[in-house]
Amino acid sequence: MSSLCPERYASESFVQVSASAAIGIPRWRPGVTKLVMSTAIAALIGTPALAPSHAANWFVAPEFEARLGFDDNIRLRERNTEDTWRGTASVGAVAEQYSESRQLRIRGVAGYSVYEGASDAPDDGDFQQLQGQSTFRTDRTTWRLNGDAFREKDVIERLERIDLTDPDEGIDPGSDIDVREREETLTRYRVFLSPSVDHQISARQSVGASYVGRYIGFDSDVPEGRESLNHEAEVRTDYAVSERTTVGTALYGAMFRPRGSDRALNTYGLSLTYGYTFTQRSGMSMSGGVRRSEPTGGADDIDSSTGFIGDLRMFTRGEDWRGALRLERRLLPSGRGVLRETDQVIVTGSREFGPRWEGGLRLRAFKTRNVGQGTSPGETRYYASAQPRISYLLSETWSVFGEYEFRTLRRVEGDGQARGNVVFLGIQYAPQRSHPAF
Repeated sequence: MSSLCPERYASESFVQVSASAAIGIPRWRPGVTKLVMSTAIAALIGTPALAPSHAANWFVAPEFEARLGFDDNIRLRERNTEDTWRGTASVGAVAEQYSESRQLRIRGVAGYSVYEGASDAPDDGDFQQLQGQSTFRTDRTTWRLNGDAFREKDVIERLERIDLTDPDEGIDPGSDIDVREREETLTRYRVFLSPSVDHQISARQSVGASYVGRYIGFDSDVPEGRESLNHEAEVRTDYAVSERTTVGTALYGAMFRPRGSDRALNTYGLSLTYGYTFTQRSGMSMSGGVRRSEPTGGADDIDSSTGFIGDLRMFTRGEDWRGALRLERRLLPSGRGVLRETDQVIVTGSREFGPRWEGGLRLRAFKTRNVGQGTSPGETRYYASAQPRISYLLSETWSVFGEYEFRTLRRVEGDGQARGNVVFLGIQYAPQRSHPAF
């Protein structure tokens, strides 16, 4: 999800969506034609109005993206695959305020998706998202508050929603890990809230505390779908052994509460942390520890369990390139009202090829399994994807891009291995900022 400008790349921590047009797609429905024509007209006529506003340290600007793509296995099935054309258009706005001690970012986006070409094409879908990030700093204390509310109506459990990044990167971490769980049309809600505080006790020692709350829900009864609340809290301390090395400990506790179910779990754990700065442009951090999960709802099919939790992160950047690696194991709620242990690896990289061209690559793989339950073979899933991207800057604010994604899904003792290929072409408007992006 990179764009040509590094500032814009850093701000694209939200889920990216889009739509556009192509020639030769058979049997366009009137709604599809209307969507494509409206997108084109809005892009041409609205261009003069798409200008950022700067007042009293505020940056306010609209956002727009449109893309059209082809998916050769829209439902990611092992057999009886279906291909379809898929178009999405989204519009939004972002407001940011920046000063030496305070940063605030509010973003809203809404979009509409259409599918065409398959004999049993999915229904059209829509989505809305409201996102907020804030940071306030004093001499020794830093306060942060991040939030995200997302609503979508769709027939596909979108693979793009499998986001396991940190709260301070602006995405609901582990919003859900359901890959192709259901195929009926549903309306789903996801809410994420994460306040945190860090305090510098001395030049070498700091302490901190954070909370992460997640809600997954539906606006009607969904077969095997269940609302859930997941609360996580952490207290930590860090000590700078040297200018480059930091060590610390973290105490973690969580409560998983599926609504209308007796499969509630309490989890607690202890981790050791380590950080090292190689250079001003590269570094690493890692944590590792043990967790204990105890059932509290009275279900007979859930047992106490003990396991490892931890992660490893590395990053590096140059004048015109950047890269990052992340390995992790964590517990995440699913839309089925169960807690799942998830192992994941993410590799990202981007490079600018001159003043207008940029290329990017994103690799992701994970495995999930139920926590505290006798997981059936079909519930243990392996998923992997590779997503290269190329973009070209038309102007300071407009760019065109192309994306390809390969996806594969396998269930233990399942019905074979599913594979899919997706190709997208699109156009994007994202104004440059006059201050560092979040």
